[in-house]
Amino acid sequence: MKKGLLVLMISGLMVALAAPAMAVDWSAGGYIRIGTAYYKNIDHEDGVPLPTNAAWNEDNAWVQMRTRVKLTARASEDLYGVLYFEMDSTRWGEADTGRNAMGAWNADQVAVEVKNVYIDFRVPPKLPIWIRAGVQNIKIRPNVFFERDAAGITARIKIDPIKLAITPMYLKRFEGLDHTQADDRDFYAIDLNLPIGPVQVGGYFLWDAVRQWPTNEDDGHFWWLGAYSDGSIGPVQYNLDFSYSGGTHDFDTAPDIDIEGWLVRVAASYVWNKLTVGAGGWYSSGDDYDTTDFEGYALPEPQSGAPGAPNEDILILMGGWYGTGGMNDDGPSFVGAYGRYGWPASPSPTGSQFGGFWYIRCFADYQVFNWLKIGGQIAYIGDTSKHGDTFGTSREAPFGPTDLNDNSEIGWEFDIGASIKVYKNLTYNLAFGYLIAGDALDHWDTGSGTNASGQDPWAFITRLEYKF
Repeated sequence: MKKGLLVLMISGLMVALAAPAMAVDWSAGGYIRIGTAYYKNIDHEDGVPLPTNAAWNEDNAWVQMRTRVKLTARASEDLYGVLYFEMDSTRWGEADTGRNAMGAWNADQVAVEVKNVYIDFRVPPKLPIWIRAGVQNIKIRPNVFFERDAAGITARIKIDPIKLAITPMYLKRFEGLDHTQADDRDFYAIDLNLPIGPVQVGGYFLWDAVRQWPTNEDDGHFWWLGAYSDGSIGPVQYNLDFSYSGGTHDFDTAPDIDIEGWLVRVAASYVWNKLTVGAGGWYSSGDDYDTTDFEGYALPEPQSGAPGAPNEDILILMGGWYGTGGMNDDGPSFVGAYGRYGWPASPSPTGSQFGGFWYIRCFADYQVFNWLKIGGQIAYIGDTSKHGDTFGTSREAPFGPTDLNDNSEIGWEFDIGASIKVYKNLTYNLAFGYLIAGDALDHWDTGSGTNASGQDPWAFITRLEYKF
């Protein structure tokens, strides 16, 4: 009896020591991207900063690199955690060291960044609610509105049988003194999505509470309201977005600034065998430079030269097309670059990178082989700012700093691209764009005291991507 009990105890101890405290399945994924850019006459935060710069009509060229590694630790179907890391080379051969500079000579840079760290779990007992807490990627219609990594708490709620998806969000933009909430900045948002047959309809609302900015007496109350729909009507696939930006920047010692701008985007395509043809349009309100209020469409959150929502509709205008954008979020473009467009108050609580222009475009793609797809598009781009230009800085008589021209034509853009499937997990994308510049891109030459036009902008961008 004692021997049997002893054997049982020893066996139980061996099993307990051999078994892990909790079985966790690890998985990994990510990508390695290498991008190149060769361009001329384009605003860019790391290239030519402004049309008045002496290098405006010079060529620019660089190579950059980005790597991301995502580790997922899954304890069960209802619980997992994510560790997401990023390594960048803003420019191969950069002189900087440390963050975003792993391409420096001799390498060995301290360039590993924490992209996301969060816990994702289902609310027990098997409720249709998922909670995600930690530093995470937030997307709300990213093609036109918002995508950022942020610390916060989000939920995903599914209501059956209508399959209504509700995503409430709380994000911490800035934390001031611990003992007071009056100097914080918080985002509150909700996104609703409902499938109706072959289409989906949705809407979102985001509230940006800015307290004590830029001084202790100032506040900002900004909000965005949007609606969207995706799906197919017969053989036609479509995407439709509308977004409105509003609110007030309250100053203690200066007049308040009211914000009101809007944006609409539509794209539709038709597939016939290996050929896809389509058309798209965009209108985003521009600012009126004769008023103190801000009427351009604004994105939620200030940017350092990069838009808060990635968009690859047009190569020159938006910095990416045919899978060539999205490197370090700072491809050569007009949108997202340092320009004279922006808020009338400086510094500003939010960005206006998606306001001030409209376009209409026609495009086509053809799947030549299983490994090769080619495409092209033509777009006409116009200016929507009033009493001034969104990107240009030209002046009218008597040529004072506030005597801005109000031109309407940004120009005609022509893009061609190719996507090559080298291997199953290796893709090489190439795109070339040329913009026949209109008068809304003319600039004021401070040296000569006259208006001047740069040569037509063009860009050739590539991206080699290995997914694993």
